[in-house]
Amino acid sequence: MARIISIAVLGMLTGLVSACQTRSDIPPTCRMGVLTNEGATCQAMRDDQGDLYTFYTDMTGYHLGDEVCLCGEQAQMSFCAQGVAIDMTYLGAECPK
Repeated sequence: MARIISIAVLGMLTGLVSACQTRSDIPPTCRMGVLTNEGATCQAMRDDQGDLYTFYTDMTGYHLGDEVCLCGEQAQMSFCAQGVAIDMTYLGAECPK
């Protein structure tokens, strides 16, 4: 009985891990990171490489410390004064497929 329960738990954990996105699953114009308070005029996100990205959008429903996926090209012009300014096309908890 304990063996059956162990196998079931292992199967559930494997399913959860495989559902998580890896760096290779992320579209080329997207990056994962954590929302920070480092932007003076724009929202800021820092990725796991330590790079700071800034962007402007309605942040309703998001909070500092949330892990998000930010998609968009580097902005040619921006009023964001810190980091790499992104012309944002998508912001969400997971990257688009």
